Amino acid sequence: MSDLIRRDDAIYKFSHLDMQVYEGSTCVGIRTCLTKEEIIYAIDDIPTAEPERKNGKWSNYKDEHCCSVCKCVVISDCWNDEIRYDYCPYCGADMRGE
Repeated sequence: MSDLIRRDDAIYKFSHLDMQVYEGSTCVGIRTCLTKEEIIYAIDDIPTAEPERKNGKWSNYKDEHCCSVCKCVVISDCWNDEIRYDYCPYCGADMRGE
């Protein structure tokens, strides 16, 4: 699963980046863009957010598996007794507690 970051944290981080151009200790101008490396570094520096994950369980619906949280159905071709989803692929609900 990908890392999640809060939108407010990203806005704060990018709005407080130092865009001034210095020669020695003197500010000589303002940059209007960032390099790719600076953007990646800024994003990597934002703390990750743990999503609020709901707990659910699988139920049967017309011989298919249905999430109790979002009611989406996982097609039986994607499911067998050896492969059992620990999380709903649609809403992310944790199914391990059933």
